[in-house]
Amino acid sequence: MQSTCVHTNAYICTCVHTQVRLAGEREASLRLKGENGIMRKKFNALQKDIEAQKEEIKNLFEQVTREEGVVTGETAPAVGQVDVDCT
Repeated sequence: MQSTCVHTNAYICTCVHTQVRLAGEREASLRLKGENGIMRKKFNALQKDIEAQKEEIKNLFEQVTREEGVVTGETAPAVGQVDVDCT
């Protein structure tokens, strides 16, 4: 950002321009921190939704497995058990 300065003292001119630029950088930094907080909050909410959906899928799969066993007349293994065929 090159501009013609009206100050006769170069040190004052540099100092003023530096302060203006620094204030802009501070403002940008605060804006980015705010956006980061919002994105983190959205990410955490989506992570919770994903975990809840995974749990729901697991429960539905177990329910379907039990119901299929009832329809075919077989007993479904208890939740967490694995049916092993040793033949």
